[in-house]
Amino acid sequence: MFSNSCIGDSMLYGLKHQSVLKFCTLVCFNLLFGFSGSALAGQNESPQTTFPWVDLVKGEAVQAPSRISNLDELIKIALSNNSLLKAEYAAWQMGLEAVEAIITLPDPSLSMGYFVEPVETAQGPQKLKLSLGQSIPWPSKTSARNQAGSAAAERSFEELSDAKLRLVRDLRLLWIELAHSQQSIHLNEEKLKLAKDLEAVHRNNYASGSIAHFKFSSVQIQTLTLADHLENLREQHFRTILKIESLLELDHPLPGTFFPENIAISNPLMFNTEEEAKHPRLGVLEKYLEQTGAEEQLAKAEFLPDWRIGIDYIITDKKILNGVKVQDSGKNPIIASFGISLPIWNFGNKRSALRSSQWKGRQIEEMQKQEISELKKETGIATSLMKDKERRFSLLETLLVPKAQEIVEVMEQTYVSQATDIETYTRAKQEYLDLKLQLIDALRAVETEKVKLAYLRGK
Repeated sequence: MFSNSCIGDSMLYGLKHQSVLKFCTLVCFNLLFGFSGSALAGQNESPQTTFPWVDLVKGEAVQAPSRISNLDELIKIALSNNSLLKAEYAAWQMGLEAVEAIITLPDPSLSMGYFVEPVETAQGPQKLKLSLGQSIPWPSKTSARNQAGSAAAERSFEELSDAKLRLVRDLRLLWIELAHSQQSIHLNEEKLKLAKDLEAVHRNNYASGSIAHFKFSSVQIQTLTLADHLENLREQHFRTILKIESLLELDHPLPGTFFPENIAISNPLMFNTEEEAKHPRLGVLEKYLEQTGAEEQLAKAEFLPDWRIGIDYIITDKKILNGVKVQDSGKNPIIASFGISLPIWNFGNKRSALRSSQWKGRQIEEMQKQEISELKKETGIATSLMKDKERRFSLLETLLVPKAQEIVEVMEQTYVSQATDIETYTRAKQEYLDLKLQLIDALRAVETEKVKLAYLRGK
C-alpha cells in the first residue's frame, strides 16, 4: 500500500525536475501497485490435498484385471472409474480455476478525443486529447471475492470427499452381501444334498410300503423348497455382481474368475470404530458458511466507493499570431485526474443483498446444528445395533453352533450303531446347517453396521 511519504517523494521528484509527466506516472504506479498489492494480499490459497485416493480419481479409467484378491483392489478400480466421482472432481477443479479467474484490477482504458472545432488557448489551438484511465476497486471487495471463491472450491472438495466415502461404503456393503450369498449358497447346497439323500431313502421305503405317503411327500416338499431357495440365492448373488459392475463402470462384464472363491467378510483395515474424523457432510456446511461470510463482507464493501485515476495528454499546435508562429507555444499539456465513484444509487438493492447474505448465514448455521444432530443420532443407532448384532453373533458362534455340532457328532455315533434312524440324523445335520446360516446372517449384520459406522465417522 502506498504511504504519504511515498507520495511526498513523488511530488518532490516532480517539482525538482519540472516534469508533470514523470510526476503523474509515479503517482499512478504508486496507486496501482499499492492497491493491487493490498488486494492480492487478501487472496486465500487454493485448497490442496495429499490424499492418495485423489490421484486415483484424477487418473484415467482402468480396466479390471481377470482376478482380484481383496476388497481394497476393488475400491481402487471404483475410484479410478466412477463417473460421479470424476464429475465431483471436475467441479472442484472448476472452483479452483474460478478463484484464479477473479480479476484484481480491471483493464485500463485508453481513449482519444478529437476537437472538431479546435479550442484556442494561450499556447495554441488544442486538436487532440489522449486519455489513459484505471479503475481501482476498494481492496476489501477483491479480498472478499477471493475468500468466497476459495471457500466455494473447498466446499466442492468436501462434496468430493463425501461422494468418495459413500462409494466406498456401498462397495463394502456389496462385498459383504457377495460373501454372505456365496457362503449361503454353499450351506444350502449341503442342505439340499441331505434332503435329496433322505428323499431317496424314503422313496425306497415308500415303494416297499414301510412309510406313509404323507411322510414321503413331506420330504419331497422340503427338497423342492430348498431347491427353489437355492436358485433364489443364486439370483441374489448375480444381482449383487451387477450392482458392483455398476459402481465399477466397466465397459465389459466382469469375468467369471474375477472374484475369489472364498470371500472373507471382515476386513481388518476397514473398521476402527474408536477413531473418528470430521465428516465431509459437516465440512461442506462449514465451507459454505465461510463462503457466505465472505459474501456478506463483499455486500458491505459494495457501499464503499471505487477509485479512478487517469492521465490526459492534449496535443496542441503552435499559436499563430499575424501569420507567425509564437515562440515557446504549442506545448502539450498533461492533466492528472483522480476520482471516486459515488455509491448513491441502488442503495436499497445493496442493503437487501447484505440482509440476504446475513439470513443465508443464519440458515447455514441452523443446517449445521441439524446435521450434527443427525450424524450423532445415526452414529448412536449404528453403534447400538452393532452391539446388539455382536451379542447375537457371539451367542451363535460360542454356544449354539458348537452345541449343534456336538449333537450331530453324537447322532452320527448312534446312527452308526443303528440306535437312531436316518431321518432323525438328517434333521440334526440340517438344524446344524440352519444355525450356521444364522451365524453368517449375524456376521453380515455385524459387518454391515460396522461399515455404516465407519462412514458416519468419516472413514
